[in-house]
Amino acid sequence: MEFAYLLFANFIAAALYFLLSRRRLLMQERICCLVLILVLPVAGVIITAVSAVNRKPEYHEELKEYLPKPKSLSAAAKSAGAVDRNAVSFYDILLTGDSHTKRSILLDILKGSAHRYIKQLKAALDDLDTETSHYASVALVEIKRKYDNTLIALNERLASDPDDVTAAEEYAGIIKSYVSSKILDPGNENRLKKNYIRTIKRFLDKGDKSLPVGYYTLLCDYLIDAGEVKPAGEYALKAISLFPENEEPYFELMKVYYRLGDTVRFAEAFDYLKRSSVMISKEGLSRIRFFSGRY
Repeated sequence: MEFAYLLFANFIAAALYFLLSRRRLLMQERICCLVLILVLPVAGVIITAVSAVNRKPEYHEELKEYLPKPKSLSAAAKSAGAVDRNAVSFYDILLTGDSHTKRSILLDILKGSAHRYIKQLKAALDDLDTETSHYASVALVEIKRKYDNTLIALNERLASDPDDVTAAEEYAGIIKSYVSSKILDPGNENRLKKNYIRTIKRFLDKGDKSLPVGYYTLLCDYLIDAGEVKPAGEYALKAISLFPENEEPYFELMKVYYRLGDTVRFAEAFDYLKRSSVMISKEGLSRIRFFSGRY
């Protein structure tokens, strides 16, 4: 469009020069007209270049649906029904949906809190559409990067002050979340569990009640996973001494003896719970029924 304007302006200038040249003009006036005609194309090129820089890019129609929507999710993502609340519909889309819809949903996930959709992203890795699986892979790599960077920063804080309870709680919480995400390979998962054990044992050994009881029971679980069942029992007893009104350490101790197949000590742990002043929750009653059906 700018080029057409340029030609038109050049034509007008040439016409004016032609008309004026039929009159008797001074040499200076003729030179001015000639310079005007020569300058107009240059000025047009400059104007065209500037407008091209400021112009918004015009995307091909096929690509428009993949561009990020700045204010709202795409209709396809909305129809997926807030994926974390309705995972079945998301999996159905992966199985039967067209590639455009799947890519659109994944782009919306990438723009938001991708860590909330790890299960769905892992499912998308095996999608036949290579672009869909690529988006899922990129999202998972980014999630791992954020987890790793956070752990590195917290580990540095703990290295400078091992008694920093806030840093220890954040560090343990990130490891728990990372391990629960199931995106770690077995080697890195075991490494992080060992780091968790080393960090939390320090606080339990000195009888620190600053950390929630759940951190100590998870310590026992990780010890059991590592094959250190007897030490898990010792730490379960320590947790009971710190939190005698909480049911979790008692059930952790029962779990240890159940894993060891020690029926006598299991019965003692069960009796220990019954003689305590713990108020058993509904979940606790379900656990008791589970263990009672096996002993």
